Amino acid sequence: MIKAVLFDFDGVLVDSYKYHLQAWKFVLEPLGIRVQPQEVFLNEGQPVMGIARNLLKRTGRHFSDAEIRELVERKNRHFQAHNRARFIEGIPEFLRDLKQKNIKIALVTGTLRKNIASVLSPQQMRLFDVIVAEEDSPRGKPYPDPYLIAAQKLGVPPDECVVVENAPLGIQAAKSAGMRCIALTTTLPSQYLQEADAIFPNVAELRQHFPQFYLKG
Repeated sequence: MIKAVLFDFDGVLVDSYKYHLQAWKFVLEPLGIRVQPQEVFLNEGQPVMGIARNLLKRTGRHFSDAEIRELVERKNRHFQAHNRARFIEGIPEFLRDLKQKNIKIALVTGTLRKNIASVLSPQQMRLFDVIVAEEDSPRGKPYPDPYLIAAQKLGVPPDECVVVENAPLGIQAAKSAGMRCIALTTTLPSQYLQEADAIFPNVAELRQHFPQFYLKG
């Protein structure tokens, strides 16, 4: 019996990716880097410093940690100032379903709490029993640490948790934590998500099929 559902944030709970892409373009295109959406999506889940390092490799130049940190700070400021992301269709209803069944819910992400707060209202943030952001885990995805920290805070064993993800690094983190994982094809096609236990095209399909897969005793 599943006792907790742990959600990734960007692309799973909220439709924030176009705003992240705009922010990456804002800081990287002046350096001559053409931002490819799929490249960003494949790197998603890990701490933003890691994403930046991978995207900067194409320049062939060396960037110090201080330079990368400054670039990341500008990227985050742009995102926080310009994003208009909202809950993905079906998410509020799915969260309500879980609450009614006394299933605990957590938000587990490699993004900053400031980024979360720029998208969700305080009332929306209170829907989650636990929030684990970049600042809360020394090692981010694909390490299992963020999901294990969330499970510990929830008081639920990993094998009684299911994770909802949309990126390979997040799926890897969930499976390494000993949790079942559902993937949504909101940003990447299913060929990149094969390590998940189940794959759905959208939240409506997930909500429809979730009881038969995970709520049986």
